[in-house]
Amino acid sequence: MNRRVLTLIAMVLVLTLGLGSAVVAATVPAGELGSRKLSEGMTGTDVTQLQTLLKERGFFTGTPDGSYGASTRQAVMAYQGASRVLYPYGVADFATIRYMKNNPGLAAGTLGSRRLSAGMTGADVRALQELLIRAELLSGEASGTYDSATESAVRRYQAESKTLYAYGVADFATIRHMVAANTLKVAMLIPGNINDGGFMQAGYNGLLKIEKELGAITTYIDGKQPVLEELAGALRQLAAGKPDLIIAHGGQCSPATQLVAAEFPEIRFVVVQGNVTGDNLSSYEVLQEESTWLAGAAAGLLTETNVVGHISGIRVVPGLKGRGAFADGLKYTNPDATFLTNFCGYQDDNEISRLVAEAEIEAGADIIFTMLNAGRQGATDAMKEAGTFHIGNVVDWIPLDPDVYIGSAVANVSIAGFEAARDLYEGTWKPGVIEKIGLENPDAVRLTLNPKFVPADVVETIEELARKIESGEIRVNTDYQGPEFEVDLPR
Repeated sequence: MNRRVLTLIAMVLVLTLGLGSAVVAATVPAGELGSRKLSEGMTGTDVTQLQTLLKERGFFTGTPDGSYGASTRQAVMAYQGASRVLYPYGVADFATIRYMKNNPGLAAGTLGSRRLSAGMTGADVRALQELLIRAELLSGEASGTYDSATESAVRRYQAESKTLYAYGVADFATIRHMVAANTLKVAMLIPGNINDGGFMQAGYNGLLKIEKELGAITTYIDGKQPVLEELAGALRQLAAGKPDLIIAHGGQCSPATQLVAAEFPEIRFVVVQGNVTGDNLSSYEVLQEESTWLAGAAAGLLTETNVVGHISGIRVVPGLKGRGAFADGLKYTNPDATFLTNFCGYQDDNEISRLVAEAEIEAGADIIFTMLNAGRQGATDAMKEAGTFHIGNVVDWIPLDPDVYIGSAVANVSIAGFEAARDLYEGTWKPGVIEKIGLENPDAVRLTLNPKFVPADVVETIEELARKIESGEIRVNTDYQGPEFEVDLPR
């Protein structure tokens, strides 16, 4: 099992327990910032360095002089408050110094960099008001002015917390309490390798985006096989951490997610590329069939042998729909083309994918569309050696290997998980629905074509077909009833 917990809170706990101090002190030369803990009354070059960093980021307004006075203590306290993870007490301990070095983007004006009270204005006041609006304690829009309504809302929040003094001033304790209460906790199950260069890595990238843009605490488990018991066990393990949302990345997770979601009704669940729903379960689907339909249409226009191939691994719903759409697009532009399609049973086996690609090439295919994960390279190598062309999927493969990739059916599935988390963060997430993201969002779904091999008239034709799909003039058929291309593979 490969489980990683991506959370700054864990790092801060380790550092504040003192486990990080020996490391910092041991690796920083004496006299340099980080070689010792700094507090009021101390002097030295490292104090000057600290003051310089604080000044660059807008927390310190004086002249760096190497003397840790009251103004430096206040600046450190403001920085610690703005971090939302450091304890704001004005001492530049090892945790604070390390955090400053690793987070150059944290600047003054961030919520938590100062106490907020009546009459104050700024971006941090607006951020505070947005939290109060989300908690349904303040109505209207965030104005950035700490007015009487804001003061009343803060006082109410403090009273309802039962741990904060209710006096209407957003002090450091109140702000930390509010931020913690509003921090989204998201877990993800990735049934594959996060470094596969394809579908699984896209899911992981989406999780990183959730952490970065939504400020979420994230956890994931990867490396699981698409077996019901194994996937369900991983989901239960994630649920034990009581996240707000669990994202199961891939349609192969659908049965396990339905099962486990019923066991944890207080947690929201989402399946990426799924078709399942429930009382606390929705699916978010990037319509890769729209870009794969266009890929099939392009292959029909570009093939010279009139034979086009397809290789995928396991027979999951997204893969079947993608294959069906590709075949439909091929038929639309070239009804006389021969279509060779094979599900080899493995998404990550390069030896197997190479054998299938060689068999399809031998049967006449000069363009092959692959829907694979870590096993894509074997097929790519076979096509390179034979001088045939490759159409990839999920990401744009053309810049990575422009001599073999003639196109790529982009289906940025990282967007699906991010959209689900953002919907929950903004309070618009709904259970029991299947959210669809298609060509109307080109960041998510599009066909890229290699200008080195694809003439301008083909590009124009594909652009027109894309517009027809968006308008509904062309309906993408994902049901394939044709023959399978059988390959004798080692078992």
